Amino acid sequence: MERVVGSVTAQPQPVRVAPKTGTYSWLLMRLTAYGLIVFLTVHMIFNHYLDLRTGNKLTFELVNRRFYAYPVIYAINDIGLLTCTLFHGLNGVRNVIYDLVTNPAARRVLTILVMLIGLYFLYDGSLTLLALAQMQNSVGS
Repeated sequence: MERVVGSVTAQPQPVRVAPKTGTYSWLLMRLTAYGLIVFLTVHMIFNHYLDLRTGNKLTFELVNRRFYAYPVIYAINDIGLLTCTLFHGLNGVRNVIYDLVTNPAARRVLTILVMLIGLYFLYDGSLTLLALAQMQNSVGS
């Protein structure tokens, strides 16, 4: 990305401008919003709207049967949904922290804390989803 810098006495010259760290956060916020739309749409269709035409009521058994039929799709979709949700939400928390805290060291510590919390929940949630998928595969074998 280049920006033309000029002054009264010099000829304008292009100067290379590197994106700041907030640019990546901003971009990932937008990308995870699109991810949320895609993953949430698939989640809602598979879990809640697939049997509306037949008139079947939504039950745990019905969702479990569908999960049993497509465990990999469910695991990938729900891990993607979990990842996008965690990043999007915790990045919003980080933005609020940046609005309220002006000390750079405190911002850094709080950002690391938010990241660690997010990584913990991503790890725990992914293990749970993968364990469910593995359990479904072992039951079907």
